[in-house]
Amino acid sequence: MKSTISAGIAALALVSSAPAIDVAQFIDALTARVTYSSGMDLENAPAEFDYTELSLMAFLSQPKPLGGDWHAIAYLDLKVSEFDFEGNPLIGTFGDDLESNLYHVGVPFVFYHTNDSSRWTYGAWINPAISSDFQSVDDDDFYLGAAIAGGYQVNDCFVIGGGVYVSDMFHDASVYPGLGFVWTPTEDWLVTYYGPRFVARRDINHRNQLGLEVAYNGGTWNVDANTLSSQIDYSSWRTGLYYRYNVTGEVWLEAAAGFTFANEFNLESRGGNEIFPTLGDAESGVYGFLGVSVARW
Repeated sequence: MKSTISAGIAALALVSSAPAIDVAQFIDALTARVTYSSGMDLENAPAEFDYTELSLMAFLSQPKPLGGDWHAIAYLDLKVSEFDFEGNPLIGTFGDDLESNLYHVGVPFVFYHTNDSSRWTYGAWINPAISSDFQSVDDDDFYLGAAIAGGYQVNDCFVIGGGVYVSDMFHDASVYPGLGFVWTPTEDWLVTYYGPRFVARRDINHRNQLGLEVAYNGGTWNVDANTLSSQIDYSSWRTGLYYRYNVTGEVWLEAAAGFTFANEFNLESRGGNEIFPTLGDAESGVYGFLGVSVARW
């Protein structure tokens, strides 16, 4: 699924043991968030929609050595999402079906090779997942994505990675190249891109951080819409101010607010045909999220 990961995050995960920059400190062990996007008007229909997402990402353990400088780590990726339409542009029971809860359950695995004497790290990422409304579950609800990537530590302040990601290998596979990086120009500034998510963040003091984020904000789910096995493809980007507060130790509260852009909502058959041409592009809206993160176990 293209919304789950890009080759950039795979590259970042693979450079998490770079010798001079401890990139792992910028990847939280646990993140729980509620994100709300509102006021996205469909351009071809007299309707607008809101989007709510509850998400949880948690590493399941410390990296496990596999021998020969290879390591493996797995994490849990859970999301519960809901669309709310005002002014239904659909026909019959389609609208009610699209406003039911949508679920994503994934357990991605990262396998990476690293050595303290080398600036290079490389490996692979595999993501088996179910993305569904769970009204009925068959092979259309299962997704498999995979990536190969490598990273290079340029200097003590900059790590760059790149790779190739293949989405939805069970059904309609697509290939996406991507980049990721971590840059620490000073002790109190951090600039990263992975996820796909860009963050430029400054430490105001030991408890407060403030920055700017630009991030992907969509998803893909298989649903039973009006008894038809169909696919919701929601694509959206968001940009806004981003704030973190250190509660205690490794625990942080975080919040962001801004606007969404490049919004698109499509309902397609499993063969890739649009079911409702009145869907598609949507105007910009607003968004916000609240969350809690744990930096390390």
